[in-house]
Amino acid sequence: HWTGWIEHSVLAELPETLHGTSGSRLVVALIALAVLPAVAEEMLCRGWIQGVLVRRFGAAAGIAGSALVFGALHLDPVHAVAAAGLGLYLGLVAHWAGSIVPAILCHGLNNAAAVGFAAQLGPSAGGLPTLLGAAAVAVGALVWVGRRRARREEIDPSGS
Repeated sequence: HWTGWIEHSVLAELPETLHGTSGSRLVVALIALAVLPAVAEEMLCRGWIQGVLVRRFGAAAGIAGSALVFGALHLDPVHAVAAAGLGLYLGLVAHWAGSIVPAILCHGLNNAAAVGFAAQLGPSAGGLPTLLGAAAVAVGALVWVGRRRARREEIDPSGS
């Protein structure tokens, strides 16, 4: 938003397209834009690609590599950069959790929030309030996953 690049991005079309959407059309939008992509993209990027890269090159390279692939899958340059950043976050969540399920949930929540904001706020969706809200949810999810990981390590320090 601050650079003006988003105006030339596919991301700018979402609020315009979804503004005022409600009822069954909103449910369909949530399934198509939040649930299905979260499951499919996390299975591919964090479940398969990150798993292979982590085993071969280590955690940092695996998380970064899967994030770059995730970004590239989004094609539009502005969306790709944003998605790569989200991919780093989701990769860390999956790695810390030892499972892609929390990454699927975080990804789905991110997309559902974008759909919901777009449907309610239209072209005024986004900006600093949206960013701060998303950041708060993201930090909360990382704290939750980190605490669960710490408890798991307390119970079984060997990690087996």
